[in-house]
Amino acid sequence: MNRNQRQKYERLQAILRDTGGVVLGYSGGVDSTLLAKTAHDVLGDRAVIVTSISEILAEEELDNCRKIAAELGFPFRTVKTNELDLPEFRANSPLRCAFCKSELMEHLRAIAQEEGIETIALGVNVDDLGDYRPGQAAAKERGARFPLLEAGMTKEDIRAISKALNLPTWNKPAFACLASRFPYGEEITAEKLTQVANAERILNRAGFQQYRVRYHKEVARIEVPPQDMPRLLERRDEIVPQFKELGFVYTAMDLAGFRSGSMNEALRSKPVTATPAPVSETRRTEKPARSAKIDPAKTYTIYCDGGSRGNPGPAGYGGVICDDSGKEIVQISESIGRATNNVAEYQGLIAVLSKARDMGIRRVAVKMDSELIVRQITGVYRVKQEHLKPLHAKCLAILRTLDRWRIQHIPRAENAVADRLANEAMDTDA
Repeated sequence: MNRNQRQKYERLQAILRDTGGVVLGYSGGVDSTLLAKTAHDVLGDRAVIVTSISEILAEEELDNCRKIAAELGFPFRTVKTNELDLPEFRANSPLRCAFCKSELMEHLRAIAQEEGIETIALGVNVDDLGDYRPGQAAAKERGARFPLLEAGMTKEDIRAISKALNLPTWNKPAFACLASRFPYGEEITAEKLTQVANAERILNRAGFQQYRVRYHKEVARIEVPPQDMPRLLERRDEIVPQFKELGFVYTAMDLAGFRSGSMNEALRSKPVTATPAPVSETRRTEKPARSAKIDPAKTYTIYCDGGSRGNPGPAGYGGVICDDSGKEIVQISESIGRATNNVAEYQGLIAVLSKARDMGIRRVAVKMDSELIVRQITGVYRVKQEHLKPLHAKCLAILRTLDRWRIQHIPRAENAVADRLANEAMDTDA
């Protein structure tokens, strides 16, 4: 490593030392391995290194984590995450990674509380700032720190420092979770993940080091570096029949070659969030997005928001109810006259919960970008404002009539539809 890289490495050590303890999400990649090894060297047992086991992690990658940890001498533990239980994740919108990282952060936060550790760290570097990464934003929103980024390290720095430290990952190819192989909007299932994992296993056995198999229903689109394309064509008589056995009717080679995050290229011409249907100028509107048969055994997702122009000022709320596949089935909004932000947020939550209950929905997952309301509903914060106590009580009363519910704070970017509906409702009285 050069002098500048040595200084960055010393800065990383100081950052980790100052935490006094860290729970670290470990993937076995070049970034997280440097972070894990440095944290263990600096903090010893106060560095709790955790790998998430789920359907989106290839078995080989978990084995790789075990092998690297044993070789470098740091212990690590595993935790089971359940991304496929989340309708929002399965629906595979451009915000998919945010739901995944939110799920991971919940597990890491629980471990941190058990260990009496405040800091949760993930392997994010300076170069990661140049791509669309909603998962990174969601993790930061939930309190994650990025020590490599804080130390100013680029991917080149990390590889050079890793090589100098004799870490086996210094030249490891980039690897992303299996969910990144699917076009946005393509539902993610365990079967599809297995199909892609098996296809990439075929390429690995054929001797390829850097590759992706992108899923396009009956088409498998293979990405390899340009220098590997001739060899891929040479092996086609071996590879194509095996892909057919997996269920791919066609096997294609992407002439643009391997590149990380190629599925994000589609976002250049598409918005990241869905645009809601226009809201009419009546005081309250409800718009069914599609006819829906309610299944009381399934969990429906509610997004809601509220606000005011001036706090207090002209106020309104908006909300969306989605089925278990992530598709909208109802939009609701209302202008409520002059009120504060918190009153509007509570009234929005009451309105959407009431609508869901009236529709026969028995299980809900509520998403709001108001941390105050979420923490008050979950009991983390007491409700001190007298004018909010009746609204809080009414929300709890509705929730108690349901079979199952949970509420979660999310970044504003993940609540775009409800936020826009609320703003349109406010505009009618502004």
